[in-house]
Amino acid sequence: MVTWKARADLTWILERSKTSLDPRDSVRAYAWLAAEATWAGRPGDARVTVAAGLALLGEVDQADLVAELCLAGLAVEAALAERAAARRDEKERAQASRIAASLLERARAAAGADGVVVTAAVRAMLLTAEAEWTRAAAHGDPGRWAAAAGAWDDLGCPWPAAYARWRHAEALLHCGAPRAEAAVPLRQAQATARRLGAQPLLAEVELLARRARIAPEPTATGGSETAAVQPGAPGDELGLTPREREVLALVAQGRTNRQIGETLFISEKTASVHVSNILAKLGVANRAEAADTVHRIGLTG
Repeated sequence: MVTWKARADLTWILERSKTSLDPRDSVRAYAWLAAEATWAGRPGDARVTVAAGLALLGEVDQADLVAELCLAGLAVEAALAERAAARRDEKERAQASRIAASLLERARAAAGADGVVVTAAVRAMLLTAEAEWTRAAAHGDPGRWAAAAGAWDDLGCPWPAAYARWRHAEALLHCGAPRAEAAVPLRQAQATARRLGAQPLLAEVELLARRARIAPEPTATGGSETAAVQPGAPGDELGLTPREREVLALVAQGRTNRQIGETLFISEKTASVHVSNILAKLGVANRAEAADTVHRIGLTG
């Protein structure tokens, strides 16, 4: 998902953003840095990163920024809670649960503030945050993870949908559900992760499948995930809109957000939003990794 090079890129973005008055320039970098540390097995570092990002936001009530950073923090605290449970460290687990609860409350408060319109993206992040909180509190709630996966599906974001399905399967198994029931979301997550080339996620999905003795996803036809992959325009299999495909092709050419805006007759800020959405859909951390995806699928414009 996020590599050491991505970590260096994101750190560079944070340094540059110190001269910007727009918190949007750096909040996503904090969230991605926290995700990198979590996936790399450094949840302690990730907790510090999230705290720094939240301090930067201060009293900012932008629901999307608050939800994104709090969601990253909830994944961190869930990881720390699970690690503490494995070590039978009830003090650390209780601390992680408390922090997770406060992060969830902050995300809810930002979304519920007067005048805030909860977008579909914020709703998906909030549903995922609720699901992550159940991981921090116990073993995860299958229903919440299923709802999160559905919300990301509605947005056309395959990576977070696959992540939610992995957690959904995990929660089902923890609850003692039949393996056949858990196999459905797990195989869907596996197919998506394989298609996206999301190796860290794929490794976790396959590890869970081996532990639960669930057969791998067939590579032939059959199943909702494979049926969804039909011949079409390059980028369709990644859930990209036509406009996002245009933006991604320009990203692969090394264009800046300003240059993308000038080429497509949109504002620089709109271009930036498109780029952020593309990175989320692809499950990559930076423009270089997005460009690699372009070359892999043959998207040239």
